[in-house]
Amino acid sequence: MMATDYYIVGNLRKDYEESYSKLGHRWKVYAQRKYDIIDKVQKDGLLLVGINPSFDEGFEGSCEGEVRDSENGGYQHPYFTKPKKLNEEIGISRFSHVDMFSLRTRPQHVVQDIVNDPDSQEFVEEQLKLFRMIVDGASPRAIVVVNALASHLIRTGRALGDLDYDEELGVAMYKIGEKRVPVFYSGMLSGAHAIDNGSFDRLIWHIKYVLNMQSENSSQLRVNS
Repeated sequence: MMATDYYIVGNLRKDYEESYSKLGHRWKVYAQRKYDIIDKVQKDGLLLVGINPSFDEGFEGSCEGEVRDSENGGYQHPYFTKPKKLNEEIGISRFSHVDMFSLRTRPQHVVQDIVNDPDSQEFVEEQLKLFRMIVDGASPRAIVVVNALASHLIRTGRALGDLDYDEELGVAMYKIGEKRVPVFYSGMLSGAHAIDNGSFDRLIWHIKYVLNMQSENSSQLRVNS
């Protein structure tokens, strides 16, 4: 696959690194851990959105920023087993995952507290700006949000601005230029708090339905033009 089929997230590493200078002082330990980002995301594919990379909380000290290799181990963790199955069932050959924040921590309440911290708003806005750049650069066929906080930040318009809601298709739409990208809100696909099999099957059906309807409508427009 040619390089032009990817949006290179690694090119933003300097921006990610600089954003940590805007993190509130009380979160100094997290600033020392620096960023953790994927190297690239595939264009025109299925884009899964999480909230932040996990971390071994037993580790003490500072870290180097990390750009994970998506082709050599980046998606080999058992966490990605169910997302890969989702992608296979939908029939989109391209699959990527990106976290909304590059902050390394296991407890999600830390991210929630930082989002609500008045002294960390510049950091939050910078991270969300970078997230939006990645989404726009990837120009995915569909977005599946697999985290409650990430869903909240998108629903409220903070992460991706205002979305249109398609009543007929029952899904929110994010516009990238003239392209309308459906956004599906889901719970976690893997782990102890993963959605049940029935909800997973329903998600697959809904995504396939929306993409098929978009394809049919696009074909009809070409015929009528």
